[in-house]
Amino acid sequence: MFTVHRMRVDGSLTDKEHLNNFDELSLWLYKAHEVKQWSKVRIEHDERGLWKVAQDVGERYEVIEEGQRGYD
Repeated sequence: MFTVHRMRVDGSLTDKEHLNNFDELSLWLYKAHEVKQWSKVRIEHDERGLWKVAQDVGERYEVIEEGQRGYD
């Protein structure tokens, strides 16, 4: 349902994972922010091709960019 990545400063993607539902996405986002302290992440909805890039703004991530696969 979702493909998620850590986004490096240079824009490259790493730490790819496939998640099955919103519960797994919520847990992944929590771990990425609170445990691993990644500054940027990218989330893509596999079926719709919609993606978002979120950046750490202190206590949470905030979406800073979004688009659709094939239209980027």
